[in-house]
Amino acid sequence: MKTLQHSLSWQARALLLLACAPIIAGAISFASALNLIGQPSIGVLLLWQEALRCHAVSPITPPSWSGMAGGALQTGDCVEVINDLPTNAWPRYELERPADTTDGKNLAFLIARRGNELFVAQVTALRLTWIHVLQLQLGIILLVLFVWTMALVVLLAQPRAEANRVFAALFFVLALAIAGLFHGLDDASGRYYTAFTIVSSMAWIGPLHYHLAFLTPRPVARFAPMRFALYPVGLGAMILHLDSMLGFVPFLQPWHGEAAWVASIINGLTLLIGLAMFLGRAGFWAWRRVRPVSDQMLILLISWGFGAGPLTLASSYYLLTYRAPLGTSFQPFLFFLVILCTGTAYVILRYQSFAYRGRILNILTIIYLSAAIACAIMLFVLIGIVRMPVDGLVFTLLWSATFATTLIWHTDNPFRRLYRRFFLRHQHHYEATFDFATQMSRVSDLDAAAQQGAELVRSTILSDWVAVHLFLTPERVWLATATTTEQRQVSVPLHHSAFLPETPAIVCPLASKGEQLGILYVGPRNVSEPLDEEDERLVGLLATLLANTVQIQAHIQRLAATPKMIITAQEQERERIAQEIHDGVMPFLGALPLGLMQIEKKVQMNAPVDTIIPICEAYRERAAGTAKELRSIMRHLQPPLVGATHLGLAIRAFTQEICSLYNVEATIKGAEIAYPLDEFTARHAYRIIQQAITNALQHARPTALEVSISAHENGWTCRVNDNGSGFDLQQPHQRQGFGLFSMRERARIIGATLEIDSHPKQGTMVTLRVEKGTKIGNEAQEPQSMSEEKRTSILLPNNRYNTPAR
Repeated sequence: MKTLQHSLSWQARALLLLACAPIIAGAISFASALNLIGQPSIGVLLLWQEALRCHAVSPITPPSWSGMAGGALQTGDCVEVINDLPTNAWPRYELERPADTTDGKNLAFLIARRGNELFVAQVTALRLTWIHVLQLQLGIILLVLFVWTMALVVLLAQPRAEANRVFAALFFVLALAIAGLFHGLDDASGRYYTAFTIVSSMAWIGPLHYHLAFLTPRPVARFAPMRFALYPVGLGAMILHLDSMLGFVPFLQPWHGEAAWVASIINGLTLLIGLAMFLGRAGFWAWRRVRPVSDQMLILLISWGFGAGPLTLASSYYLLTYRAPLGTSFQPFLFFLVILCTGTAYVILRYQSFAYRGRILNILTIIYLSAAIACAIMLFVLIGIVRMPVDGLVFTLLWSATFATTLIWHTDNPFRRLYRRFFLRHQHHYEATFDFATQMSRVSDLDAAAQQGAELVRSTILSDWVAVHLFLTPERVWLATATTTEQRQVSVPLHHSAFLPETPAIVCPLASKGEQLGILYVGPRNVSEPLDEEDERLVGLLATLLANTVQIQAHIQRLAATPKMIITAQEQERERIAQEIHDGVMPFLGALPLGLMQIEKKVQMNAPVDTIIPICEAYRERAAGTAKELRSIMRHLQPPLVGATHLGLAIRAFTQEICSLYNVEATIKGAEIAYPLDEFTARHAYRIIQQAITNALQHARPTALEVSISAHENGWTCRVNDNGSGFDLQQPHQRQGFGLFSMRERARIIGATLEIDSHPKQGTMVTLRVEKGTKIGNEAQEPQSMSEEKRTSILLPNNRYNTPAR
């Protein structure tokens, strides 16, 4: 199936420019974080929290660090004094000496506030190592790259689809927000970095969700312009928040202190409105149970429930208590976004057509299940077993576990079998083929096989219609639709546009053991999910089963008709021999008594010898002619010696003899060519050519006949060409008779190729090819280049059931 390639629209190009922002931000974040290596620290990460108006312990601080692991500090604690110096004016070099001390004096004295209470704490001073930095940064960068990749996949799969562009924009904005969670920049540079990552991103998440609510699962036409309603609001909130940090709007100076608070409220409201609209509309369509739309929305809701649910609960807990849940950092909960993004991308792409669709969907499914398993294990370990502190390195182990889990799906084990059975779309191949084979085993003839096959393929593929055209019955086509299955009459030469409702989506040959028996036409699907390469594979499998059934039924019909054809052929041969004896032998035998009586009377009358001798001479000549006639009849019954050197000579002798009887001009070429055919093959080849010549003389009434023999290193070929009346190979009445039946069977037995090309009033050409190294019973393949218009040319034995009687 061909997939259309779309050029990028200007919106898609703009999104690709937006895609540069998360990559640049991630690079700045990671590079700046590396600058922290070797810097002194109190064992926690302090960040300015605007809501607390203090330097608080960050929620992404790894719990394994000394200040957190010992319990002296918790996430959200406001550190006000370090070694008797306020944190606002605290120089970092004050920790140089204790950070390098190893004699137990490496302690820093803190005054911190937890809620409304002040407390004094002692924490270990240390120098940050690359392990500390990776604990902070590696999980964030990996998640940014994953979300960014999902956005790119969704966008490039269908760049002209509005839903794809909006989803990609949402993913790019989300990646930019995640990239801004941590950096190692100083306060001045960090203010700008935060402003153009988290602050800028949060303003657009709500409007993008609101926009998607009008596109998912189906676009809303009546209120289409309303989908842009929240973008001006988001732009205003972003300007307010940026001004609160950078102060670049002069007329907003009087409200500078409240701008961030107002912008946060606006962002929260737009996010609630967008999520309510988006998830509400998805839930409505899932509740309506209009398949496959309800399936699509159900998968989307499950992905958002598992992906955003734990992260939302953890964030709510932190906002209410300023504490990280379960004694962990926020990084493990960010991993749930893998489920959200993968499930959303799967739903979007499943009902679209694009290159490598089946492979991408299977990869997304594997990642989705692996991420779900890894997250379930993480929560089980945190809540149910040891309540271990999870930091960035453990979070990175979750990534490794996710990709390691994918190995399960590439080995034969019970988990993989369950996965293939319940989650992959096209793993119903077994059930479909089993049901198809069961139903086809009950058919009784070719028409029933074509009818049943068309109905089963249509119901399995969920297509609008399916048509089956068998070469064995070229004048009939079975067409199955959603309401009925009918038989249509067609004329030859034919083209699928003449009897099909529309252009088929898939055209699959019905071939069995190298023999093409017909064509299967599959129309477009009656669901929104398009056909892809997995559907083509299933159609090919069903077509093979149908072709095998057709071949078996054809064999059964041929075997059932064989006794009648043999008896008919025997009667015809007896009539021919009787007629030849009657015409050639009986006149002489009937006249012989009269001649003897005449001679007897001559002798009794003492007639002169001169009068008796002419009578004897006349009967002697007639006896010689009768003997010659008997030898000809016997030659037909028992061919002369044929082999490597005698086959061509035997064909020439027979051709000259029989053509002289019919007064037909005969031309024989290459009779002297010798080719090393064994006696068995040569005898059958002689019989095939003998029957071809006899058919031409008896039925076509030609004035000239040409037999040409050629041989080369790859085989032996003989052509019989006449200028007689010819015939139409597609006419049903041309299919009866023992002549061509015996030719076909002999060709099949010696593994030869028999081709008959005939047109009414244009003569007939029969070609027999015996290839070098052929084995008894071999079957040749029909040339794929044979066009529909030249259906009168049939390659045997491939179409051994579709040849006329001569």
